[in-house]
Amino acid sequence: MKVQLGEAFPQFVEAINAAQVTSIRLNPRKTSVVFPEATQIPWSKWGKYLKERPQFAADPLIFGGAYYVQEASSMFLSTALAQTLNLEEDLKVLDLCAAPGGKSTLILSHLTDNSLLVANELLRNRLPSLLENLTRWGAHNRIVTSGEASQFQAMQGFFDALVIDAPCSGEGMFRKDYKAVNMWSEGLVQSCSSTQRQILDEIAPALKTEGILIYSTCTFAPQENEQMLSWLSEKEAFQSIKINIPAEWGIVEEAVETPKGTFYGYRFYPHKIKGEGFFMACFRKV
Repeated sequence: MKVQLGEAFPQFVEAINAAQVTSIRLNPRKTSVVFPEATQIPWSKWGKYLKERPQFAADPLIFGGAYYVQEASSMFLSTALAQTLNLEEDLKVLDLCAAPGGKSTLILSHLTDNSLLVANELLRNRLPSLLENLTRWGAHNRIVTSGEASQFQAMQGFFDALVIDAPCSGEGMFRKDYKAVNMWSEGLVQSCSSTQRQILDEIAPALKTEGILIYSTCTFAPQENEQMLSWLSEKEAFQSIKINIPAEWGIVEEAVETPKGTFYGYRFYPHKIKGEGFFMACFRKV
């Protein structure tokens, strides 16, 4: 991180040792007065920052699906969806690594009633939380599955969009989840990078031509972020999509030069934005 951030490294260290940020995302289908003092998350129209973390388990509104407790940086998916898809159309979307349901419920909030979300989670022990959160959210146009990425190859060109919040080394969650600190190793970074490439290779056939791939991680590791852009640029199937972001948001645009042109990724550093570490990149299948 010292090499990656240079002179900004002390600010980064200060930020990851500070208290984590609490944020929620409202359910547009279930309107109610929830946290009226909350402030807006700039890249998510339903996202809100809270001044302090309440006792969520004591609030019946969370069990009724009025809102979802979600990390603010990951809500950037709202901006990515809005800028890469026509959300007024009926779409078929696959959330490949869906549990516990944060991105799935976010996607459902953007889709039309006649669209379809397939929320897939490979790990069976994580399915109960995914099912519970989707049930609370209340949208009917979704299916929950539990399969390998390779199993979706039978659905050639079926999906308009793939959302892959890939298994990663979790560096961006160090402030939020101390287990991530204890699990981290250089070997884990390499292992996750290999798994991510396998997933992207196996799932690509399920995306239609001109379909959208949204890839994200919650790590700072270049092997799982910028190097993944370089690797994808070698695939004939994908072109990079540039997302328009105001400078005041504090999101860092990473431009990776490749023989196929510039490939773009977007980094969230906790000393620059109000949220945890995150990375996202968007592609079109050609």
